[in-house]
Amino acid sequence: MAVDLKDHLAAVSPRQTPLWIDAWNYGETLLNKGEEAPWDDVGQMVSLVGKLQNLVASDVLVIEAQSFFDYRTRRHPELLAAMAEKRRLGYALRTLLADQPCRDQLHECVGALCDTHNGLPVMLAMSSPRQWMGRAHCQARVLGSVEVSWEDAESASMYMADFLRSFADCELSGVVLRESPGDGPGNASELARYQPLINVSRHYQWSVVLDKGEGGRETDCHSDEVLFLGSHIGALSGVCVTELGGQGQCSDLDREGAYCHVRIPADAKPEAVLDALDTLRSPVVN
Repeated sequence: MAVDLKDHLAAVSPRQTPLWIDAWNYGETLLNKGEEAPWDDVGQMVSLVGKLQNLVASDVLVIEAQSFFDYRTRRHPELLAAMAEKRRLGYALRTLLADQPCRDQLHECVGALCDTHNGLPVMLAMSSPRQWMGRAHCQARVLGSVEVSWEDAESASMYMADFLRSFADCELSGVVLRESPGDGPGNASELARYQPLINVSRHYQWSVVLDKGEGGRETDCHSDEVLFLGSHIGALSGVCVTELGGQGQCSDLDREGAYCHVRIPADAKPEAVLDALDTLRSPVVN
């Protein structure tokens, strides 16, 4: 049975400050010689993620689906060619997410990681519908940027909802939607464009967490169905940590009744990371 995100963070909180740590690029740099994660080999993926988790001991395990799809499109030019067969905005993303070999390989990796880390909430992270539609179109058409409307974003959400059904038998705790800073939904009407994806997640009892990005756009969204990374999750407030500048800086943060969301840069120094995480994890002394 999947671990409930809210319940798990609440259970950790009396002992120490819960840490949600995003360290994927850091792990590739430190543990894989700067190379991409070996997504085509499930055993190597489980080993790499396990080593990273042993180092940072995050209270939430995050699997970066975007890393997987970038890996696949770079190594399978025929997939990119198929994505570019039609010029219509949305065709590239729909083709990418419908590719059965991609679905099968990612499902195998996600299932293995869920089984290996069954004591933690396991979250599947990906670009938000609006971001991913634009990203896939630009990859396929070799463009620098493209305008994606909120109406387009709703179509992308439908494609992603169908894709997420592939993981119905995995013990996932939820999905994370990554926004570019300053470009996420700014009100309830815009957030509602993600409803097809939210509905599927609710059906499988998955949490939906929106990551606005570092310094992300302020929002007037208030939803009982979507959590915001760095804001409240259950009874816990959120503290965002983007600078691991040593014990002094981290110890100054107000962590009482909170969890910390920590982004570790790819080029961070391991000694500084461990010192900072130890400080953040330590119980708050009143």
